[in-house]
Amino acid sequence: MLCSSVWGALYPYQININGISNNTAKAKLLLPPFSSFKNIRYVAGICTTISFAYTFTSGGLILARNKDDVLNNCLCLGAVASYTQWLFKKDANIIWTNRLAAGVALTSIIYANTGYEVESL
Repeated sequence: MLCSSVWGALYPYQININGISNNTAKAKLLLPPFSSFKNIRYVAGICTTISFAYTFTSGGLILARNKDDVLNNCLCLGAVASYTQWLFKKDANIIWTNRLAAGVALTSIIYANTGYEVESL
């Protein structure tokens, strides 16, 4: 999860492909076979942020309600659905979300490797 979020931030979502904007394309273009491999990094960043939103919401509800049940999962699903709708409204939302996820990932890696060592008892 950490690697894909960093990868998605270094190569943010493509706004303009072959001179055609993603939001204004009217016709469907036939893509050559295996041409989607270059877009894996964008999709990896998007999937990472969506899974992070689910995990964060689920953990927060478990702490708030002190239970892990089906209601938490349903509420998390609703939160992720609304987050996903917001995410795909503008290309800028995807770019900044991927950058934020990469920042969190890099910060956690740096913190984990530079923290203090606890002496054993």
